[in-house]
Amino acid sequence: MSPEFIRLQTEIRIFARVSPEHKTWIIEKFRQTGHIVGMCGDGGNDCGALRAAHAGIALSEAEASAVSPFTSKSKMPTSVIDLVKEGRASLATSFANYKFLITYGFCFVTAKLTMNWYGVLMSNWCFFTMDAIIATTVSYVMTLTKPLDTLSTIRPTSSLLGPITVASETGTVVIFLISFISSFLLMMNQPGYQQWPAEYSDGGTFWFNSDNWESSVVFGSVAFFTLYAALSFSLGYEFRQPLMKDHYVVGLLSAYLIIFWCMFLTCPNDFNQLWHIASADYNVPNGPNIVWNKFQANGGEPSPPMDLDLRTKFCFMWLGFGLMNFLWQLVVLNGFVGDKLREKYPNKFREPYLC
Repeated sequence: MSPEFIRLQTEIRIFARVSPEHKTWIIEKFRQTGHIVGMCGDGGNDCGALRAAHAGIALSEAEASAVSPFTSKSKMPTSVIDLVKEGRASLATSFANYKFLITYGFCFVTAKLTMNWYGVLMSNWCFFTMDAIIATTVSYVMTLTKPLDTLSTIRPTSSLLGPITVASETGTVVIFLISFISSFLLMMNQPGYQQWPAEYSDGGTFWFNSDNWESSVVFGSVAFFTLYAALSFSLGYEFRQPLMKDHYVVGLLSAYLIIFWCMFLTCPNDFNQLWHIASADYNVPNGPNIVWNKFQANGGEPSPPMDLDLRTKFCFMWLGFGLMNFLWQLVVLNGFVGDKLREKYPNKFREPYLC
């Protein structure tokens, strides 16, 4: 590459009367100096440059469309702007899904460690709900978000370990841990609470390990916070449509939240007992749970179910921590606090924000 071209490269705005080989050469030289290059063309003489560019957009359905990864429907150069908006929205959506799945995995690991500590087990329906329903459907609908109509002057971050991405996920994890610990402290300070007698349980009676307060609190803490986190990660900002216009995400998560609220706040019935919610009284004399019967036979006392007032407190507590995470993403990282940090520490917060 000639020194003259390197010196003039960023100053040149128009290349006129160039051959197809020269178009390819220009694209390659820009790439060699570290530029991200886009190219649009409508004929066979643009094929080489379209292939050499990072993003090539064919403005016709002739030879150019055969070699270009993108083809414009409108056949107008303005399709470049549409492609940039779609690309930025796709990158922002990928990071939102990445953070959601990291949050889901951390919550589930915490749940499993807690269950091993107490010797309890969520019901099969709880595991099915978390793994097969929430994780798959929520992560899918989050990808359906459309790009913002206007093109922002900043670009989304592409760093998985950048300061904004790490701060977003770290804050979410810390808020979840506070929520999880607070839920167990609230449960253990109830006068009717009786810890699950894991010493009377064995491998042949594992299906009875869901009939306790601990498994309901574990499931509720993880399920509610995971859904609230998905909402906070679906905020649009500069690259995607606002949350309230994301009808798939809002509709699905609202439906899940309504179902979970009904599950926890209704009296024992055939529906909520699929998840073994502790609104039912499992530790009763001569009840169906043989582990509690062994506990009582060895001097243990029966204990009441989790009453409606306590279950309501749990639901509102989880809602409060969900709002806390929502504000963390909206106000701190993507609001005026984040803007101030980027202005004051430009070297540490060079990445534009996304969620």
